[in-house]
Amino acid sequence: MPALINALSLQSVSVVIRAILQLLTMMVLARYLTPSEFGLVALANLTIMLLQMLSEAGVSSVLIQRDVISKQMIAASLHISIVIGCLFLFPLIAFAEAISIFFEMNDLEDLLKVLSIGFLLIAFYKIPESLLQREMKFRPLLIIDLLASVFAYSIPAIILAINGFGALSVVLASVFQLFLKAVILGFYKPSPFFYRYSVTQVKDILSFGSGVTLNRICNYAYRNVDKVLIGKIFGQETLGIYHVAIQLIIMPVSYIGDVLTAVFFPFLSRLKLDRAVFYSVETIILKVSFYIVSFLGLIFYFYADLVVNLIYGPGWEKANIIVSILGLGLGFRILTRISDVINRAAGQIFSSAMLKLFISLILLAAVYMATYIDLEAVAISVVLVSLLSAFLLMKLAFDFTDDSFLLFVVDIKWTILTLFGFYLSFFAADKILTIPSDSLENLFLIIPLSLLASMMGFFLYRADLKFMFKKTKA
Repeated sequence: MPALINALSLQSVSVVIRAILQLLTMMVLARYLTPSEFGLVALANLTIMLLQMLSEAGVSSVLIQRDVISKQMIAASLHISIVIGCLFLFPLIAFAEAISIFFEMNDLEDLLKVLSIGFLLIAFYKIPESLLQREMKFRPLLIIDLLASVFAYSIPAIILAINGFGALSVVLASVFQLFLKAVILGFYKPSPFFYRYSVTQVKDILSFGSGVTLNRICNYAYRNVDKVLIGKIFGQETLGIYHVAIQLIIMPVSYIGDVLTAVFFPFLSRLKLDRAVFYSVETIILKVSFYIVSFLGLIFYFYADLVVNLIYGPGWEKANIIVSILGLGLGFRILTRISDVINRAAGQIFSSAMLKLFISLILLAAVYMATYIDLEAVAISVVLVSLLSAFLLMKLAFDFTDDSFLLFVVDIKWTILTLFGFYLSFFAADKILTIPSDSLENLFLIIPLSLLASMMGFFLYRADLKFMFKKTKA
């Protein structure tokens, strides 16, 4: 139990520091890069993210999820990652021009070729990172991640952007970050390399890893199909506006989700045989994360003008309405993210993947039809599909413990009522007060209500958290 609390504390500190660092970096980059350049970066990252998932082959998750691992299994995982990474490196370089032609963006080709270097680095940082997560050693991970974020990403990206490198500044910084993480993790947690292993072990790793990879691809499609269609249909400038809007919106989901994934995936993986405790933990994680992120979503909804102007500065006003609409679906996004972690920990890899594939197809159809209207319609369709995704993935998670999804809905009634109360508070303030929505004076309302929300959250979930810690300790 102390290990769990320590892990949560360290990951929470990491989230706060990384969030501040990312916000500061975004504040600088948004003042030197144009929407078109952000659109290029978005498409380059989409291509690389997909190929990186394929090249990693899910082998790192095998090392976390398995009850017992050997040095032979670690060596096999490392070799598999290296071989598959090399197999994807050269095709990307060869097809970079074709991808840029498809999206009608000539500068995309060079960005893809630079980012392809990352394939050689994935295995060398993913395997030691997974081993440290398995051992719940989050302090070194926190330090390494912060060092790489500051000295290999933020500082180089800002310097390059100021000196006119445009979209290439972000791409080069991403490669620097991967390189530094690979070097430091390789020295800190060296992976066994020269160990013999059997064909059976390779098949076992690839069997589980293929399920994880399929799950991630479906998750990737769900998260990014809207960006692909916007880039193809509306062009890179509109994609850049949408990209910065959604990047801002998903920050809470991304960071909170990263904390809970790093801490609770290995933890829940060891609890899956005790389904009563498993249910208690998953329910509390879902409730608390939904409450926190949904409150942040209300701030985005009512004060998008303030948030966008504060972070991105002038010239990004078109992103305001997108941030506001997407803020309404923020709670559903975190439920989807946490449900995915729960399903993976429970071993429901293929079932979760098939569900997300189904959801991705619905999102594809919804976003495609919305593109005939405008970007706001696209954002609305994304929110509606987020609701469907949360429902389906949570239902699968509760099916594992043979518990009713409706019981969970009843259990969170006070959470929903509390959030509705905050919605009415923001709504009343918006109608009664004459303060412009982008004025810093709104902070005098946002800060007190945020403190009140923190106190209400402590009151709502204190008993739940004590119960969870007591059960897990037992």
